[in-house]
Amino acid sequence: MDIPLVTAMPAAMDLSGGLPEALIPSGLAPPAHAVARRVLPWRRPLAVALVAAGWGAAVFTASRVTPSVTVHRAALFAHLLSLVVGLGAVVVLDTYGAGCLVNRRSPVTVAQFAASLDLLIWGGLAGLLISGALLHPSLASPLTWVKLAAVLAAGLNGVNAHGLRTAVAALPSSTSLRELPRPLLLRLGATAVVSQAAWWVAVLVGFWNNN
Repeated sequence: MDIPLVTAMPAAMDLSGGLPEALIPSGLAPPAHAVARRVLPWRRPLAVALVAAGWGAAVFTASRVTPSVTVHRAALFAHLLSLVVGLGAVVVLDTYGAGCLVNRRSPVTVAQFAASLDLLIWGGLAGLLISGALLHPSLASPLTWVKLAAVLAAGLNGVNAHGLRTAVAALPSSTSLRELPRPLLLRLGATAVVSQAAWWVAVLVGFWNNN
């Protein structure tokens, strides 16, 4: 789900679910009011559970429901629209985030921008699950399960990035990508790769499986 290069900091942070304080250089320590806004420990597991439950409900529905021609057509339109919205927002966000590599913008700026795309990304993902359940996919096909796994990976990756993005946004606005420790940069890249890979695998497998 999504996720730019600079919104995917490590997941063990006390500050809004992101970076451990020990890994933040003293000059980048967030202000006291940011420290006070610690996320309750159950929020991340709850979000993961909700994503997994939604995914499971979609798979169960797909195995039980045989839609009419009209419903199938409506679901197909909704599926394509959700794909355009969700993937489009992810591509825009990662492209915008890539500006950090050439110092055109800071990680904090990208993290703040990411918040404005939450509705599009999560709405697109939810639309894919709901509409996909009404397209009567062949659950006997290995390719269908590859696509389903990619959608689940995108959702879980989005949960991780959401909390980490909040952590990055709490850093000083002047923080540059090069000021972040190397382990954090590796996690940034890894999350971005997972995001793009999950969305594009879902798209390509879905296209191949219907041709």
